[in-house]
Amino acid sequence: MKSVYLKVLASVLALLMVMTAVSACTPIEVPSEISGESSELSASESGEESSRQGTGEDSSAVGTESTADTSVSESSEVSVETTESEDGSEAVSEDSSVEDSSVEVSEPESSDSVSDESSESEYSAPDINTGEFFPPAEGKAVAFTFDDGPSYITDKILDYCEEKGIKVTFFVVGNRVGPENGARIQRAVSLGCEVGNHSYDHPSYTSMSSSAVLNDQIGRTNSIIEKYAGACPTLMRPPYGNYTKDLAAKAGMNVIMWSVDTLDWSYRNTEKIVEHSYPKIDSGDIILMHDLYETTYEAFVIMADKLIAEGYQLVTVSELLGSEKLVDKTFYFGFGY
Repeated sequence: MKSVYLKVLASVLALLMVMTAVSACTPIEVPSEISGESSELSASESGEESSRQGTGEDSSAVGTESTADTSVSESSEVSVETTESEDGSEAVSEDSSVEDSSVEVSEPESSDSVSDESSESEYSAPDINTGEFFPPAEGKAVAFTFDDGPSYITDKILDYCEEKGIKVTFFVVGNRVGPENGARIQRAVSLGCEVGNHSYDHPSYTSMSSSAVLNDQIGRTNSIIEKYAGACPTLMRPPYGNYTKDLAAKAGMNVIMWSVDTLDWSYRNTEKIVEHSYPKIDSGDIILMHDLYETTYEAFVIMADKLIAEGYQLVTVSELLGSEKLVDKTFYFGFGY
């Protein structure tokens, strides 16, 4: 019993001497007869601290653990002081790296998180088709658009798109979409092309009531496109370019006009289409064509080949404009938009 009492007294004495040394900031010598007992105590504390870190316990949750953390911190300071005097800066560097790493684990993660958020928020609106953020096409880019299809000419255009790895946009007429043309819409979507609404039977919207336009033309055609494309279109182009902003706002779709009119429907001559259109094309243009005529396809290939050779990207309307513009359903694009 006396032996146990002496050991306890020796341990208390050693701890008091350590705390006195810390407050005085001077190294101490531990008596040789209790050094073994002190080492055992230090190892026990170190094991408890390691166990807490391994299990992720929160020391602030329990008041007694907070006290234990303080004693461990003080013990660590003594360890650094002693190591610094005995082993030099190399040992201190190791201890410092341990402390720094515990801090740096959270700081870089927080920084990376902010960086990721800022890169996304650079474009403040998502694509209304996919919900994803994306910028307008970089570099030189144009968007070819084809109205009034689908037809067998659509197949030829899609063959060229697949061969060259480019994309275009089709504004389809609802009453021309049956099982055969529905398959063409599905193929267009599979190649990354875009499909928009161009009415059900091509009337002038300004000569109709709003309800007739919204229900019989736009709504009806949207349902047909969704059946084959797998998603409701978000872009519309009114026949003849006739619409009102009030009508567009009620439809809740982006009205996409054009900046280069090839007049392919009028010329129906490959060379004339190219001569009339190509000199007018510049980066950012939306080019109007119709996938109904052989001469349209031929002129498209000639102009597309030239543009690709000059470093242009041939993209969809959505890719050309970017998600931020497309999310605003009251934003209109027209001649020289």
